[in-house]
Amino acid sequence: MKRFFRRNSKNYVDEIKLQGITSLKRLIQGDKTTQLQNLISKLDDKIVKLKPDVQRLRDRPGINKETLKRELTALEYKLTDNSGLQEELAKIKSVDKTQLESLISKLDEKIAKQKLDVQNIRKKYHTGYR
Repeated sequence: MKRFFRRNSKNYVDEIKLQGITSLKRLIQGDKTTQLQNLISKLDDKIVKLKPDVQRLRDRPGINKETLKRELTALEYKLTDNSGLQEELAKIKSVDKTQLESLISKLDEKIAKQKLDVQNIRKKYHTGYR
């Protein structure tokens, strides 16, 4: 029993830490994928909304070049005005960092507690058999 604890206590703690980090990584990757899919769908919605405007511009035969340039510039602005998307991306990045830091600190606390528990078990084992 004594040898078992000496040999396996570090492996036990590292295995738990590895499992926690692996599950954390899966969680974050799943969140990122979902959030990126949402951002892509928002961008697709913007493009779909702009298609009728572009078609309307193409179908007007009597339009002069200056008017066409102004309207195309306005459409380009609508398409490139992705401040909302940029804000969402910033939120994703900040949430991921804070969540990751929080979960890592919790994981470190659990590992420290487990190390103490293993040490206490060792102490009990040593004092019990002397």
